Amino acid sequence: MGKIPPKPDQKPTSEEKPRKREVIASPKEYENAHPEAKEYAISDGKCPGLQMIVSPSGSKQWEFRYRLSGHRRKISIQGGYPKNSVKVARDWATYWTDLVSKGIDPADDRRRKQEEAAAKRGQGVHTFRSVASTWLDIYARTKPLSPISRKHIQEKFDNDVFPVFGDKSVSEVTESDIDRLTGQIVGKGRIDKAYRVLWHCRGVFGYAVEKGLASKDPTFNKEKRLPPLKTGNRAALTDPQQVGKLLRDIAGCGAAISTRGALRLVPLVFTRPSELRLAKWSEIDLERALWDIPAQRMKGPVNKRRSHLVPLSRQAVAILRELRETNEESEYVFPSPRSPHFPLSNMAQLKALRAMGYTSKDQSIHGFRAIARTLLDERLRFPAHVIEAQLAHAVKDSNGTAYNRTQHIDARREMMQAWADYLDTLERGEG
Repeated sequence: MGKIPPKPDQKPTSEEKPRKREVIASPKEYENAHPEAKEYAISDGKCPGLQMIVSPSGSKQWEFRYRLSGHRRKISIQGGYPKNSVKVARDWATYWTDLVSKGIDPADDRRRKQEEAAAKRGQGVHTFRSVASTWLDIYARTKPLSPISRKHIQEKFDNDVFPVFGDKSVSEVTESDIDRLTGQIVGKGRIDKAYRVLWHCRGVFGYAVEKGLASKDPTFNKEKRLPPLKTGNRAALTDPQQVGKLLRDIAGCGAAISTRGALRLVPLVFTRPSELRLAKWSEIDLERALWDIPAQRMKGPVNKRRSHLVPLSRQAVAILRELRETNEESEYVFPSPRSPHFPLSNMAQLKALRAMGYTSKDQSIHGFRAIARTLLDERLRFPAHVIEAQLAHAVKDSNGTAYNRTQHIDARREMMQAWADYLDTLERGEG
């Protein structure tokens, strides 16, 4: 029989501190579980995968963990405990275990049943919920999204959007519904989140209009009704000595191979974070020392995006060759440590920086572009138009001709090698 977590006035022993507790099978033991300073989980003795999550506030939530298609996943029993008794939780866990054995995702099964319930209420099968699910599937494949990025979008739909109009027909969602949604989010002080949720909803409505499921997009121009989003320069260290220390810290960090490789390469190529993170081997020609980023991954309006060439220095090529030796099965240059079929998550590099002691006020991943822009100008004295071309900024030459991918390519190749050599001197503490 498992141990009961100590009451708040009891001092836990070192053996009782781990977040995951021993197996518990008695309903009475679940009832007597007490909150602690940190959240912890109690595993069920009868249903593998079933856990009770006890929060510091005292709430108790049921959670079922499972593995499907090589990925760890989880689903919560809505309502928690004691609304859902131990017997009810075990019944759900048994049902979901059977689904997983048949290759069915319990989360998909829940979503399907919710859509069927909405249809029975006369709201039609093309609810916002169902269309959002289809849109997210397509968006995740074409972007592509990492599992964690997809999860974050799904959570925004589940927690913020669906409670407001998830079960309405996508064609019947009004501008007032959108205002109510964004108003609730802004009311919680999450202005940045309101913009992101609005953007994801716009994707759903755009898809619905394209497929003839709706006649208009109620999110149109809604940004104008939101409070202005505070923006500023991304954090970046531009003092040469600080940059040198940053490079030394990256070289000695203990992050996963993909994460450390991305952090070593980003100062040399200073592309946007997503352009680097989603890089594929098919885009890189190591013999010609050239990386050709496709237009769909570049920033800007879809109809104006252009592919971008990144000349690779000798140092960049050396890093890529090292990575290639350790990564032969993935199409991604920086695969996720969890699966070679997905790219590195969009937070992996930032978390590694934070683990090295760099705060949000010190350095961001996007800030490597600011480092290059500043020091290439102030220290190496390269012309601004060559730097801007390598940053893929939409600049025009003296004749008014817009930037193209081959513009100043020879000058950019020379600059990228000089930049890599300069970073070497900074890393050695000679800058």
